[in-house]
This record gives sequence, C-alpha cells and structure tokens, in this order.
Amino acid sequence: MLTLLKTKIGLLGLIGALCGAYLAAGNETPEKLADLTLRCDIVSYTAKDENMLDALLALGAQEHLPMGIEYVNPKDLETPLNLKLSNATAEDVLKAILGQHKGYEWKAQEGVLAITHKSVPMGKANLLNTLLPEFFLARRETLQMASFSLRMQLERELYPITERPGITGVVGSLPVGSFKNQIGPLKMHRVTVRQALDELVRKSGEAAWVVLVPPAKLGELPTRWPHTRVDDFWRVIEYEGKPGDWSNIITPALRANWRDP
Repeated sequence: MLTLLKTKIGLLGLIGALCGAYLAAGNETPEKLADLTLRCDIVSYTAKDENMLDALLALGAQEHLPMGIEYVNPKDLETPLNLKLSNATAEDVLKAILGQHKGYEWKAQEGVLAITHKSVPMGKANLLNTLLPEFFLARRETLQMASFSLRMQLERELYPITERPGITGVVGSLPVGSFKNQIGPLKMHRVTVRQALDELVRKSGEAAWVVLVPPAKLGELPTRWPHTRVDDFWRVIEYEGKPGDWSNIITPALRANWRDP
C-alpha cells in the first residue's frame, strides 16, 4: 500500500513538473491552457446530491473553466451524484461525472472545455456549424445580452428580412444578466455559431453555454419569427449562485424541447 502511495505521489510530481516546464516554454495559448488545466492541475472535488449538469458547472466554476455543453439528455439529470475526489485532475473528475452515461465526449477547444455526445450531428444538420460572415458587439454588453445578439444574428442569417416582409423584430424575453460580467466591443469574421459562443464564454471566463434541444432538432430553431423565444436553442449560464440554481434555470426548457414531437 505504501509503495502504491509513493508511486502515485511520484507520478503526480512528474506530471506537475512536465506541465510547469511546458508553461515556462511560453506555450500558453488559451486552448493549450484549457487542455493543461484538464490534464495537469491537481484538484479536490466534491458533489453532494447534484445532478450531472450542476456537477459539471460546479467543476467549471471551481477551476475557472469556461464550457460549451452541446448535449444534455434530461434523463441523465435524474440520478443524483455523490462524489469526493482528491489528488485528481479535472479530467479525472469529468470521467467520474460523465462516465456513468454512455456516449459523452470532451476536449479543450478554443480555450473552452467542449462537452458533446456521439449522437450530435455534424455539418448543416447542426446550426452550431452555421458560418456567420460576421459576428459583432458594437459596445460592452452583459454576457446574456451578447448571447442574445448572437441569436439574432443567427436568425438573420437563416431567415433574411426579404423572406419576412413587415417583420422588423421578434417577440421574446431573456434575462439581462450580471452587469459585473460584461464583454465587448467584439468583431469576428467568418466564424461558426459554436466558435462565437466559445469566444463569449472564454472572454467571460466564468460561464458556460448549454444547448437545450436534442440532436434531432439541432438543424432548425425551435420557433420562428415573429414569436421567437430568444433563449430556446441554447442558454448561457454564469457561474454565480450555487449548484441547483443553474440547472433549475434551464431544466424546464430542456425537458420541453426533448419531449415535443
């Protein structure tokens, strides 16, 4: 037992030394930093009667990891998790949280922890792959308002104003968000919706975006003009409050979207 403990401590020390050397070499791009956080940082983590989504977001908040969560099956939220890990990496925690459900995958992407599923479609069957000629924020905005701006720019790309005469806006509501968490001005050229979302939560550093529709519905917006619900396709969650608050915000929409034919 003592030999095993010494071996584990030695491996942790070696990992820490290698990661420290990598950072010292000046290779700390956002994506590489996110990957290093997953593989190198040694963490302690506890989840008590939390569902899968809250457990993930709690890890993001604890380790200051922005996330993009492209798949959440509401059935996977029904089983409470009780975890206590020490001397573990963030990747170990991810395995403990997601390993109980089949098909989930994750990687560091654009400085963001990207969580997806094998059933998520590629190409045009997924609106997150929609290429926007430009995404811009003209001024500083709350993260929620920035997400709303992206949603509207996606809508204009999919349904040009020439296809909807007489329509000058949309009907809907959305949270204003924390004024402590503002980003912008921002201008991006030829980016996918996913890349724009990643940039928003990466700039914030303390947030995640979560898709609310099942894979079969990723190819179109849940509702169309003029009665668009502006946060029905994805929603941004800021790492404020506590676990339980986060999933409660989106679970009703998540269940409704997965239940609707």
